Amino acid sequence: HGGKIDLKKCHYVNNGVKLSDYYESIKKNVLDDPDLTSDTFKVVYTGTVRPVNNVGNLLDTAKLLKDKKDIQFLIFGGGSELEKLQQRVKDEHIDNVIFKGFVEKKYIPYILSRSSVNVLNYSQSNYNWSRGNSSNKLFEYMASGKPIISTVKMGYCILDKYQCGVLYLYLIIYKDLWTSILIVTLILKKRCICDFSCNRMIVLTTKGVCL
Repeated sequence: HGGKIDLKKCHYVNNGVKLSDYYESIKKNVLDDPDLTSDTFKVVYTGTVRPVNNVGNLLDTAKLLKDKKDIQFLIFGGGSELEKLQQRVKDEHIDNVIFKGFVEKKYIPYILSRSSVNVLNYSQSNYNWSRGNSSNKLFEYMASGKPIISTVKMGYCILDKYQCGVLYLYLIIYKDLWTSILIVTLILKKRCICDFSCNRMIVLTTKGVCL
């Protein structure tokens, strides 16, 4: 209504994490959960269980990894699709998936600190990711210092821009779940190449592996 916007007057402030508070929370807010302290390879998702987060994709992947007894999928959060997906786990005997339900936010840093890999799991089609992502989850995952698997291609991606972390795994999934399985098993088998001296990242896409 008011004509063109002067972009010089526009400022974008994204979500974020105060690292000192985050690390203190790991010490103070310990969640008593034996699955978090087990020796399994823990694929962790935290967040709401709703269509835009496409949590059913994790169940599809878990089914294809059922023979890997040392891989466990831990899903923390509630939402509109929780009961449906819980029933699916039961009906399809997806025994390597455990729904933990809602947890208080204060426990998230500890949960992520106990993971082996954190999954930034979204639907590519239910949201326009070209606009970027400023979710709390993204920054909490980054603060954990653990590998991140993203299932969407995002615009203005700070993971790409800053190549954050010692090992950064970036996955573009369209309909190929096998790519996500490859990434998880590569981490598990420690077949990923990582140069700590120069912070080299491995980028895995549906087109192959690029160092």
